[in-house]
Amino acid sequence: HERTVDELVPKCHPLGMFDSIASLAVASSMQELYRLVLVDTPLGRYFSDTLSSADLDEMNIEILRNTLYRAYLDDFHAFCMRQGGATATIMADLLAIEADKRAITITVNSIGTELT
Repeated sequence: HERTVDELVPKCHPLGMFDSIASLAVASSMQELYRLVLVDTPLGRYFSDTLSSADLDEMNIEILRNTLYRAYLDDFHAFCMRQGGATATIMADLLAIEADKRAITITVNSIGTELT
C-alpha cells in the first residue's frame, strides 16, 4: 500500500508486536512474507504445523483462520490441563463449549460452498 514501516508499526496491536517486526518490509513475495511472518515469529509454531505458503490466498482465508484458532484452542486446553485442579475442571468444560460452538458455526457457514 506504499506505506513506510515507520508509519505502520505504531498502528500494530501491542499483542502482535515482536522484536523483528520492522524486517517485514523486506519481503518481496508471498513465500518470503510467509517465512518472515508466519514461521519466524512467536506464532510460527501454529502456522508451520498446519499451513504452507500455498495456502495463502483469498479463498482459504477463512479456513486459515479456523485452522489457526483450532491449534490455539488445542494448545490452551493442554495448558489448562497441566494446571490441574479447578482450572482444569472448569476450563475443560468452557473450552468444550467453545469447540462445539465453533464446529456448528463452521458447518453452518460451509453450507452451499465448495466445502460441502
